[in-house]
Order: sequence, then structure tokens, then C-alpha cells
Amino acid sequence: MILYIFLQIDSVYEVYLNKLYSSEPNEVKSAYEFFKKMSNARSNKYDLYFCAYSLQILYFSTKEFNKEKFLDEAIKLLEKAIKIDNKFSEAYALLSGLYGIKAGMNIFYGMFYGPKASQMIRKALEIDSLNPRVMYAYAQNLIYTPPAYGGNFEKGVEILKRIINKYENGYSDSGIIKWGYKESIFALAIAYEGRKDYKNAYIYYKKLLDIEPNNEFYKNKVKEMERKS
Repeated sequence: MILYIFLQIDSVYEVYLNKLYSSEPNEVKSAYEFFKKMSNARSNKYDLYFCAYSLQILYFSTKEFNKEKFLDEAIKLLEKAIKIDNKFSEAYALLSGLYGIKAGMNIFYGMFYGPKASQMIRKALEIDSLNPRVMYAYAQNLIYTPPAYGGNFEKGVEILKRIINKYENGYSDSGIIKWGYKESIFALAIAYEGRKDYKNAYIYYKKLLDIEPNNEFYKNKVKEMERKS
């Protein structure tokens, strides 16, 4: 009977993980509500992590006016996850990214959250430097940190390319956290577009469109980059 209940929970968990990984806002919101309930009902680092990850996706995909609340809640959730397991590299990496987003909001946040983002990614790298999501967070930190404070755009781009090659050469995530491939392609497209390197941005938006041929955002971006190239 107990085994049956655990199997049922695993099955439901997988359903909501699939909703989360779809990146479709309504599905992600549904996943957030599920993982929030789970994190309130028990002390589990993965419930907290997935709840925080869903909030990060919602921050970028919704048009609410006060979206900063998503980041603040996600940060608190990840801090709880780290208290449960202080060797949880995934949580340190995601937390680094959230601090980085906050740092980019204004100069005062930059002075406070910038060093915290760097501190978290150093901790994640100490624990598991080969984890693709740790590599992803490190790349983002390098790309968006000013050179005077240790940023390195070219190095960050090369790390993202290594992540993509890692997956395309057969790497498969062994745990339940399974993101990094499409996100690294998207990060490259955004990074190149931000530098007005529309030719390279086109390459990576086109790569995303090849993966998701019906994605209207990617279709529009491919046309835009082609026009600007």
C-alpha cells in the first residue's frame, strides 16, 4: 500500500515536471502551484527548487507589473533548499542567476546583488563544475558582469557552446532536473542580439525554431535577425 502511494506521487510529480519544462506560462503556473503545495507540506529540496525555477520562468514570460515579487519568493525558496542540503549545486547555480537578474535592475541592486551572484556561482562550481546548469549559470555571470568586475563575454559564450555540444554529443541528465540545452541556445541568441551581432543571433534563433517549428516567438525573431543582418 505504501509503495503504491509513493508510485502515485512519483507519477503526479512527473506530470507537473513536464508542465514546468514546457515553458508555457499557464502550464508553468499550474506547476508552480503544485510544487508550492508540496513544499508547504514537506521539507524537500526538490520541491523548493522546482517552485523557484517555475517562478523564474514566470518572471520572464508574464506581463504582470510587479514581477520582482517572483524573484524575491524564488530566492527565499532556494535559500531554504540550501539549508536542507548545503551541497545542492543546482540551488546555488539557480540562486546565482536570480541574484544576477536583481543586480541588473539598478545600480544600487548591482552593488548589493552582483557580489552575491558571484559568490553563489563560485560555491556551485566548487561542488559540481561539470553540471550543465552550473556551467550555464557561470556563463551567464561572465556574459552580464562588467569586465571591470570579472566579466568575460567571449568566455561565457564559449561555455554555452560547450553545454550545447555536451547535449548534442549524447549527454543525458540522470536526475529529475532536466534543463539546460534549449536554455543555452536561447541564452546565446539573446547574448548575440544584445551585442547587435544579428548574424550569430539568427543562427541560434533558427536552431531554436528547428527544435520548435510552431513557436511564434522564434519565427518572429528569425525574421527580425534576418532583416537586421
